[in-house]
Amino acid sequence: MRCSEHSVALVLAAGYSHRYGELDKRRVVLPSGQTLVRTCVDQIAGQFSHFYVLLREDDDIEALGLEPNTPCIRTKLAAKGQGSSLADGFRFLLHACLPDTIFSAAVFLADMPSIQSTTVDALLKNISSNSIHRPVYLDKPGHPVVFGRDFWPALSQLGGDVAGKQILDAHRDAVNFIEINDIGVIQDIDTPEDLSLIHTHGPQSL
Repeated sequence: MRCSEHSVALVLAAGYSHRYGELDKRRVVLPSGQTLVRTCVDQIAGQFSHFYVLLREDDDIEALGLEPNTPCIRTKLAAKGQGSSLADGFRFLLHACLPDTIFSAAVFLADMPSIQSTTVDALLKNISSNSIHRPVYLDKPGHPVVFGRDFWPALSQLGGDVAGKQILDAHRDAVNFIEINDIGVIQDIDTPEDLSLIHTHGPQSL
């Protein structure tokens, strides 16, 4: 059994990306011909048996470059901040018909297209329902963060723009920082300049 069969992936793609400008960065097309969000989702879909993409209530899936049958969670709370939309995602997971073998959730950001498959394998190794795994690259914490199932109820109660940091700070003894030789865990696309770095070096495919 793959390590990923013990984990569900949750891809956060409901943000408004104000720092990127007027364009919706999720729709920006990479050199591969795929949109940024599609690139991230395809990589994750190839690694996990179960995954969901968290989108805004009014998002057009096909306009984002995603397949019509992409498993999605719709949130009405995106405008209230990442913490609120993340809570919606975990409320869904708590009531989803997931296999009993799944006891963790890997939270990905939909603007990080360069995470290596070996990174995901390392984060999922030895994960348990009462532990949290987070990657670290050159002393900088990154994503995805893997939350054991014991923390899902607390995650479902988040609000505003706090997101998962509140849970990490409240349960420091449960957090395992995993040293990763993968710049992709800290390389997110916040501005067009960030995207130019991805264009120069190219996404590291899973």
